[in-house]
Parts: sequence; structure tokens; C-alpha cells
Amino acid sequence: MLRPTARLAAFAFITALAFGCGDKAGDVKEAAQAALDSADYPTAITEAARAIGLAADDKAMVWQAQQIKLQALARSGDGAQASTLIETLAGQYAAQVKSPLYISVANELKKAGQTSSAIDVLDAGNKRFPDESEKFLVAIQELQTTTEMDPAEIEKLKALGYL
Repeated sequence: MLRPTARLAAFAFITALAFGCGDKAGDVKEAAQAALDSADYPTAITEAARAIGLAADDKAMVWQAQQIKLQALARSGDGAQASTLIETLAGQYAAQVKSPLYISVANELKKAGQTSSAIDVLDAGNKRFPDESEKFLVAIQELQTTTEMDPAEIEKLKALGYL
């Protein structure tokens, strides 16, 4: 026989299930945003991924959570995953992913000390938006003048035709 506290806990659990008081995608997305705002990037990435899973049928919510995840990856310095995600999002959300997002992600990577990844993101954006090439050339020039680049990064810029 269940003790009164166990019965109360079981009742609360069943009530929560019946009335949908479990995690909601919007709440989880807000937790991801709060973590991003407080520079807790691992939590922001985890919570954004949870929100994406919970909101699988809500494209707008998934897009918002993906943006949080992308910013958290860039700010945390995970250039490889940020580069991959922005290209994936450009394919899935072509109407939303524009040149300013590429430049923003590159700037976050630069701040995180990931100059090589910032170059990759700017180059990918330049290729995706050739009509806006001037924006990317300016961003690359700013990257060169505001960052101490190592020889490999300079060679990368040369190989890509920016120097």
C-alpha cells in the first residue's frame, strides 16, 4: 500500500501527464535563449537541441531554436559544427538565411578565436550570395585588419583568392 506522500506524488505525476505539464518546446527554447544570454553555451546547445526535438512539427519554433544553437556553437568556438549547421540551415531555410547571418556567425567565431572557421563561413556565404560579394570582401578585410592571423590562415585566404 502506498503511503500518503507516495500517493500524492503519483497523483501529481498523473495530473501533469494528463494536462500536458511536461516540457514544452517554447519553454525549452526560452531556457536555451537564457543560457545563450548568460554565456552558458553547452547548456544553450543542449536545450536548443531539446527544443528542436520537441517542436518537430513547428517549423518556426525549430528555426528559432536552430538560430540559438548556431549562435551558441559559434560563440563557444565550435567552428566546424557552426560551419556545418549554417550550411544545413541555408538549405532548409533559404528564405531566412541571408548574408547578414553568415557575417554574424563569422564575427562570433572570430571573437571566440576561431579565425580559420570564420574564414570558412565568410567564404561559404560569399559563394552562396555572389551578388552580395562586396559585403563578404569587406568582412574578410576587417578580419585581416582586426585579427593577428597565423601563416596557415593567410595561406587559406590566398588559396581562396582573397589575397
